[in-house]
Amino acid sequence: MPTTGQRAPVWTSLLALCLLLSACGSDRPGTPRAGASSTPSSSSPAPATPADPVDAALAGLDRRAQVAQLFVAGVPLEDLDGGDALAESGVGGLFMAGRSTAPATELAATAQRWQSLSPGPGLWVGVDQEGGDVQTLQGPGFERLPSALE
Repeated sequence: MPTTGQRAPVWTSLLALCLLLSACGSDRPGTPRAGASSTPSSSSPAPATPADPVDAALAGLDRRAQVAQLFVAGVPLEDLDGGDALAESGVGGLFMAGRSTAPATELAATAQRWQSLSPGPGLWVGVDQEGGDVQTLQGPGFERLPSALE
């Protein structure tokens, strides 16, 4: 497992990649793309409406929002309010990291709040809840899960 000092270059590289990707494609009106004509063509057909729900959801997002959908960010279970800003930023998902004895209703309300704050399509919300020795959520409403062998 990498030490904290070894993770810094990874996060720096990840941030640089995000900035690069968000700068690569500008969907701002009036900003011509390389190789694209700045005058609209009267002979081109109107864009088709995507039939796939995923394509339809992504078609309504600018390039920055599309790139943000590629990321799932971890939020410590000890500070779930910290996920609010991440949800508002448009990331594709949030991961509840750590162990908790909070009730299931409280965690469900937090996930619903994050959904309401997310500007993009539905937010993925995850947690490491395997059962057996790994049952990170142990509060009221979370029954003990059997091991894989059981």
